[in-house]
Amino acid sequence: MITVRKLDLNDLSQFIDLRLKVLKEVPEAFASAYQKECDLQEEVFANRLKITDNQFTIGALDNNDLSCVAAFFRETREKSKHKGNVVAVYCLPEYRKKKIATIVMETLITEVRKIPDLIVLNLSVVSENNRAKQFYEKLGFVVYGKEPKALFDGQNYFDEYLLQLSL
Repeated sequence: MITVRKLDLNDLSQFIDLRLKVLKEVPEAFASAYQKECDLQEEVFANRLKITDNQFTIGALDNNDLSCVAAFFRETREKSKHKGNVVAVYCLPEYRKKKIATIVMETLITEVRKIPDLIVLNLSVVSENNRAKQFYEKLGFVVYGKEPKALFDGQNYFDEYLLQLSL
């Protein structure tokens, strides 16, 4: 049975395991690097799972096994606190094409809409990842730009599409 909910510190071990697995298997899809995150203290990951008015992570669990995640954080500077960001979205391959990621993202968007004075939700996706771009567009995100050479893995540059959802 699939459960979708905000993750908390009880999910920390699975969250770390999934995060490291993702960074190792699809490094080109994320701004962070596997080795860098392997060296992080557990406290850093715990801070990512704190549920506040400005951040939370939604996860899908299949019989308590974490299979899909999406994180939200709000800009905190006075002139940009009307914006939120979606980061670290990932769904294990065996759960794709089962609408799990859609449910996770719809849950995240529903929770974000409850936040006062938040009017836009932003995210970025590597331009080569057409499947992800189309996924976000089906959820209502619109491409508003493309950043050339947004990411560099030490050997290759990757462009990113910038997408936004009006809330």
